[in-house]
Amino acid sequence: MHGRTWIDKEVVELCGISEDELAGYLKPALYEGENGAVAQPAFDPDKPHQIYPEEVYQMMLATPDEVVTQMGSETEPPNA
Repeated sequence: MHGRTWIDKEVVELCGISEDELAGYLKPALYEGENGAVAQPAFDPDKPHQIYPEEVYQMMLATPDEVVTQMGSETEPPNA
């Protein structure tokens, strides 16, 4: 499939996307990450949130990424 097949030209025009901007969407710059240096944003009660009791939600927000990754990782294949 051609790389631009999925792009709706009318939407590109309606959104005012330039050819340069479109090229950046099609081939974005590489992102190396920041090795966990980006902190979790502070809790803002005025923003939308998942529906959990506040104390549970606060605990979830405070949980380090590596703990969440470990808890969600399956290293054993399912039994056949």
